[in-house]
Amino acid sequence: MFKKSGFTMLESIIFILITSLLLIIALPGIFGFSRWNALEENGRKIEAVFIKARYLAASFNMRHRVYFNPSANCFYIHCDKNNNRTFDRGEKIIGPYFLTDGVKFSCDHIIGPPSNPHKQPSSPVTFNRHIASCSPTGVWSNPGTVYLKDKNGDYLAITLNIKGVIRMYWWDRDEKRWKN
Repeated sequence: MFKKSGFTMLESIIFILITSLLLIIALPGIFGFSRWNALEENGRKIEAVFIKARYLAASFNMRHRVYFNPSANCFYIHCDKNNNRTFDRGEKIIGPYFLTDGVKFSCDHIIGPPSNPHKQPSSPVTFNRHIASCSPTGVWSNPGTVYLKDKNGDYLAITLNIKGVIRMYWWDRDEKRWKN
């Protein structure tokens, strides 16, 4: 007597239906994750540059500034040895760092800052003259926020206070408010 091996047609159809159902359930979560991934990656890059500038300022006992250029979608660190806010011979520039994956500096159609939103920000970088400046003691001289937008129209805000606390907020389009 021969023994049957393999699957019946009914078993194969049930397997395909269960697999399809699991994919239908999982795909929105997978795409939702990748949707925010580019924004978060660029936000973490800015956060890392703030941390690096503060570390360098304290380590070398020298003011370090993070300069943002929203029109070029880039930012960099300037090691200002003589604290004159100009780029002198021998002063180090670290960067530039560029925003990637369709992310850009933007604050269109949102209100800010995240801590107390009241009106649309005038610029996607709210630091005075687009410069975040850290003293040799590790204290930031001016608080501010950087607003990022991705190709899906989602927003991320990175805030920096004088003590060096960095926070990220996501813009909820439905509720028209910031969430962290």
